[in-house]
Amino acid sequence: MNFTEESSKQSKSRNQSNIYTGQVREIEDEFVNICVEHALVLELTDIEATLLAHLLVHKKLSQEDLRMLTRLSKAVISTILKEFRERKFIQKTLLKGTHTQIYRPIIGGSEYLAQMFQEFALNIKTFSELFVFLKIRLYSKEDYSSLKGYDLLKSLIAEFDQTSPKLQLVMEKVENLYNSISSQFSSLQEVNLTFPKLQEITQKTDALQVNATSLTTGSNGFDMEGELAAIEREIVVKFVDLWKIQGRKETVSKILAYFLIRRQLTQRDISRLTGVSAGSISMLLPQFVAQGVLTKTRNPKTREHLYKVVGTLPEMCLSALESYNQQLLTFTQRIHDLYGRLQAMPKVTTQRGYTTLFNALKGFSNLLICYRGIAAQFTQIFSS
Repeated sequence: MNFTEESSKQSKSRNQSNIYTGQVREIEDEFVNICVEHALVLELTDIEATLLAHLLVHKKLSQEDLRMLTRLSKAVISTILKEFRERKFIQKTLLKGTHTQIYRPIIGGSEYLAQMFQEFALNIKTFSELFVFLKIRLYSKEDYSSLKGYDLLKSLIAEFDQTSPKLQLVMEKVENLYNSISSQFSSLQEVNLTFPKLQEITQKTDALQVNATSLTTGSNGFDMEGELAAIEREIVVKFVDLWKIQGRKETVSKILAYFLIRRQLTQRDISRLTGVSAGSISMLLPQFVAQGVLTKTRNPKTREHLYKVVGTLPEMCLSALESYNQQLLTFTQRIHDLYGRLQAMPKVTTQRGYTTLFNALKGFSNLLICYRGIAAQFTQIFSS
């Protein structure tokens, strides 16, 4: 047997040894499927979730191992592994005595999920800062009341005022969650999680008697003047950032943001405001109508369709946060249940890969215990 044949034989044997079998493989496959189904909450694509799940279970794999496990092409795997290294998810080393490159997760699965909880806390912070930003900017020392668009933004503040008590409760729970998780995971990046005190902000502006203005205007595509136009653009940017947690594309979030601020717009208005092509908007607007986000009427004079938004900006933001919270809870619960099944399986402890898989699922399960109680409180607050 020549060197090439011997090397190939050794490589094949090594790859097969990295592939689990029996009940351990069944649990691994189910774990991967759960990660793929909840790829959004992990901020990954389906393919990325597949690869990362296998890496979290095995702790170290080569590209060939991943190809055998996933049946993905080498080119796809190579591209994603490169992205994972850039995002500091994994590190690359050489297998001792060979030229085979081995990829290892830098942090465990439970730590990765803890980062997701941390991200959830920061998204709550972003939402609260959006409220404070709008209120402080609009009621600064400069008087904007004579500018077009002032009443629209004033109405938006009134909507946030109605939401602020609920938001304050959510922020208090988030601080508890963040502190609890941070104490368990010293490897997490430290983030300044200082929330604004909404009650103090509201008290300072109560004298202004912010009340919702009845909007009876028609199409308002260009009714923001001067500094108000800049404020509106900043609101849109913050809204787009917040809605990334629901996997919303930037174009969709931007269109929704302008509707939630302006309340009603024509297709031509929204195209000029967002820079999105008329063709793309003409496909999106009917979807929004079908979903009950917008209603559509026709102006008998211009024959243009006027689209009006159903709901408010605070409601939309809280809905995004509620959805994310529920996805986190469902994901961690399913992993916890899978861990329980693995524990209950007879004669599985001797199978190859059991210990590695057991430890990976145990970390997730422990994190669920930390999160579950607070998540239930979130749900109660959101639904009240």
